[in-house]
Amino acid sequence: MPKLSQAKILITSTHGFEQSELGTPLHALREHDATVEVATLDGNSIQG
Repeated sequence: MPKLSQAKILITSTHGFEQSELGTPLHALREHDATVEVATLDGNSIQG
């Protein structure tokens, strides 16, 4: 299993997401130096 610092992770989300459900894992992964991108189904901005 690769180290998180070598991981590339994609998180998908949609409108109405729960802030803690997106933000908590996102920040935790980035704190461990993972490369994390957040994507939406249509490529447009979303709001929680």
